[in-house]
Amino acid sequence: MTMFRHTTDHTDDLPELFRQVEHNAVPQPSEAFVQQELDKLVAWMSTPARPTVTPPVTSPPAEDIRFLDIAEAATLLRVSKLTVYRLVHSGDLPAVRTDRAWYVPLDATLAYLDTHDAARYTD
Repeated sequence: MTMFRHTTDHTDDLPELFRQVEHNAVPQPSEAFVQQELDKLVAWMSTPARPTVTPPVTSPPAEDIRFLDIAEAATLLRVSKLTVYRLVHSGDLPAVRTDRAWYVPLDATLAYLDTHDAARYTD
């Protein structure tokens, strides 16, 4: 098996640019090239930004949203409070934190329950 080693005295087969980089002799860009790149940048910066389209609000009205505390969610899911905290921190169950308490939306809890009940009974 032949091993190839790179040494400084065997650089004839390297491309010219690699040799220049190796010897810190990379040519500086010309002023025309730099000016051309600056003109491109100025043109890009002066183009107007595309307006951002905000998606329509599809959430239910605030009075229709009900929240459960961790203990209530645990009772509904028939798991421990620690399991609910794990689900919340893993992102599997959405929740809102206010001060020191976590609250889980009732709809999200029911959806999680439906998803996992259906998964439990399918083969």
